[in-house]
Amino acid sequence: MTEMRARSVRVGVLVTFGVLTTLVVYRQLPGHAPLPTAAFVPLASTGALGAVGVAVLPWRRLLEGRWGVLLFCIWSLLDIALISALVAVSGASHSPLWAIYLLTTVFFASSYPWRAQLVLLALTGASYTITIHVAGDGMPAATLFFRLVVLLTAWMLAAFLSRELQKSMAEHDTARSESAQRAEALTRSLEALEDAHVRLVQQERMAAVGETAATVAHELRNPLAVVNNVIYLVGEQVNDNQYLRHHLDTALREIGTASRVVADLLEFTRPRTPLPRETDLDTVLSEAIASGPPPPTVTLLTDLGDEPLTLVADPGHVGHAVRNLLSNAYDATIDRPEGGHVLLTARADEHTVRVTVTDDGPGMSAEAGASLFQPFATTKARGVGLGLAVASRLIRAQHGALTIDTDPGVGTTVTVVLPRDPAAAVPAQPDGGTRHPVA
Repeated sequence: MTEMRARSVRVGVLVTFGVLTTLVVYRQLPGHAPLPTAAFVPLASTGALGAVGVAVLPWRRLLEGRWGVLLFCIWSLLDIALISALVAVSGASHSPLWAIYLLTTVFFASSYPWRAQLVLLALTGASYTITIHVAGDGMPAATLFFRLVVLLTAWMLAAFLSRELQKSMAEHDTARSESAQRAEALTRSLEALEDAHVRLVQQERMAAVGETAATVAHELRNPLAVVNNVIYLVGEQVNDNQYLRHHLDTALREIGTASRVVADLLEFTRPRTPLPRETDLDTVLSEAIASGPPPPTVTLLTDLGDEPLTLVADPGHVGHAVRNLLSNAYDATIDRPEGGHVLLTARADEHTVRVTVTDDGPGMSAEAGASLFQPFATTKARGVGLGLAVASRLIRAQHGALTIDTDPGVGTTVTVVLPRDPAAAVPAQPDGGTRHPVA
């Protein structure tokens, strides 16, 4: 309705200017009823000022409030009064300007609800009748009745057309809204399709990379084992040569790093089904430490408590995950000038076992932490970026949880929580979790 009224205002302004033009032309035509100059000037001035004032008012905003609707009604009443004055001074019963009332009925039909239309139509008929009887020289009742019927018929036709127009506009608005919603849904579908396409391409690439990595890792595993054994045997013969011993230890440590990379590649591309059994966690942690000892510049501290740490889990999976976490901690602290420190702790309660690996390295930013559990994502100068991804997968395979607390400039703590009973899963995020301290 507000839209219709706003359009009616524009039409009403044009109609007012049309009435003023009619007055000017009417005064120039021969045979018209006398229109005194004293009446013409005030009527024309009032109409012009009203039209200009209405044209500059912010009708669309005014009509949304109560005062705008009241002003709209006052304008309609003034229109009736203005037309009645025009009819009165231009010959009353003989004035052809009574036809302007037809414009007001059309205007009412397009701008007001039914009850208001009937009230304004009744006021129009009453105003015209009073004008004829007061200012005219008498008009046959049949002629007056005929003209009132014409006004009523014009109103009925305008009301019908207005209702159909409003209905069509409402249907158009509904169709436009539905079209916009469908366009938005189509846009979302296209975006989802594009995302799915990107993911599919990434998965295909990842599958190709994984297959290649698995093949390379499988071919490298045996040669690395042979080289490791050879270096160990050579080391047994050079116990008194510290220079050779130092370099052989370095070679063994690097071979261990390469072996862990190979193990990560194989575990990532061809994951082994976990085989849970009664496991002594102290033994698993000790073997993990022994298989990957810290570099000379890093000090490893352990706090495994006094209580026996037993649980039902796959010891190979748990040991593999802990080795990866220790390796990451060593790498984070190896470049500290004063030497790095890594703390491995383990505690157990009635239902869970908690293992933490804490380092005093540089920590990680929020941006780096967001991609830690993504395969092949790494912040280190060396490594393939599978350590945390594989560790998270292995821990989740034991129904456990792996989370990271990191503070840039302070260090990082990785926490692993495992259920002592595999039937009691520990709530975990799908890809682990990374938390940063709140400032």
